[in-house]
Amino acid sequence: MKHYHSQQDAFWGGVKAIIAMSPGIVPFGAIIGVTAKNMDMNLLEILAMSMGYYAGAAQVASLQLMAEGALLVVVCMTAILICLRFGLYSAALAPHIQDIPRIKRLPLLYALTDQSFNLSIVNYQSGMAPAIAHGYFIGTSVAVWLVWLFAILLGATLGAAIPDTWSLAFFIPLMFISILIPMLRDRALVVAALVAGIVTLMGLGLPFNLGLVLGAFCGIFAGLLTEHFGGKADV
Repeated sequence: MKHYHSQQDAFWGGVKAIIAMSPGIVPFGAIIGVTAKNMDMNLLEILAMSMGYYAGAAQVASLQLMAEGALLVVVCMTAILICLRFGLYSAALAPHIQDIPRIKRLPLLYALTDQSFNLSIVNYQSGMAPAIAHGYFIGTSVAVWLVWLFAILLGATLGAAIPDTWSLAFFIPLMFISILIPMLRDRALVVAALVAGIVTLMGLGLPFNLGLVLGAFCGIFAGLLTEHFGGKADV
C-alpha cells in the first residue's frame, strides 16, 4: 500500500488508480451508451439516466429488461436487488467516516461505486490517517464518475462505428472479476462468490435475469452460513 503525505496527494493517488482501471470501465460504459442509443434515447436522456441512475450493473440489467418488454415493477425490483450491495459497502465504510461532517458525507452516498469502495476500504482498514484515506476515497469517486460519463457518451455517439468484432461486452465480466478477486480475503467470501456464480450460471435460462437475483440470494445465504459455522479464516 502506498503512503501519502497529504489529503491532496491521496486524492490524486485515487485518481491515478482509477485511470489505471479505465480500460475495464470504458467498455462497460460504452455498452450502456450503445444500448440506450439503440433504444432511441437521445443524448440528453442518456446523460440524465446515467447521472441520476448511477449504477452500471443495474443500468445494464434494466436496459435489457426494458428492451425485452418487462414490466416496470420487474425492472425496478431487479435494479434494487442488484444495488443492495451498496448497503453493505456503506456499512463497512460508516465506522471510518463517522467523524466527517454529514454535509460532506452525503455526496458519497451518490458517488459510491464498486471501484471506489474496493480501492478505498483497504486504506481505511489499514489504519491510514482518516483525512488522508478520505482524500483517496474522494479521488477515486470523482475519477470513476468522470470516466463513466465519458464512456457512456462515447458509446452513445460512436456506438455505430464500433465493430462487433471488438466484443466490448467481454470487458464487463473482466472488470467485475478484477474487483471481486482482491475482496476474497476469507473463506466465507470465497464460498459466497462460488455459490453465487454457480447458481447464476444454472439460472441463465430463467426469464428477466432471475438467475442473477437467485444467485445473489444464494451466495449471501451461503456466505452467512459459512461465517456462522467458523468460516472467517483467511484464505
